[in-house]
Amino acid sequence: MPSESKQQLPPLPPPIEPPAKREQRESAAKGNRKAAGRFAVLNSFVDRGARTVDTTAVAVWLVLYREVQPDGTATVSHARIAERLGVKRLTVTRAVGRLESVGLVRVVRQGGWQRGPSTYRIRGSVKPRGP
Repeated sequence: MPSESKQQLPPLPPPIEPPAKREQRESAAKGNRKAAGRFAVLNSFVDRGARTVDTTAVAVWLVLYREVQPDGTATVSHARIAERLGVKRLTVTRAVGRLESVGLVRVVRQGGWQRGPSTYRIRGSVKPRGP
């Protein structure tokens, strides 16, 4: 029986990914990092921050958090928050005050009549108080 020689082909090089696909993948990775950062703040709030305030303030914090822009601030009026939660504006004002007093929210720009909505910086947990 004649021996048959088997030829082995060299392995194929990895396929070259088109630039558009690579950019999509890199963009998705950036989006995942942003999402991971947002979830870290949310998890911190659920684990440590929410226990420091009442349920109305928790609901107000969640509405504010939903409005956070890429620069880390949220601009929304108390009337808009009250509308979303089905409570009175004064209830929202008091809840924001409680959030501010424990350090979960900081007023960056105070809004008001003819000034527009306030701008807030949102934190996920309370800063530990030093001695």
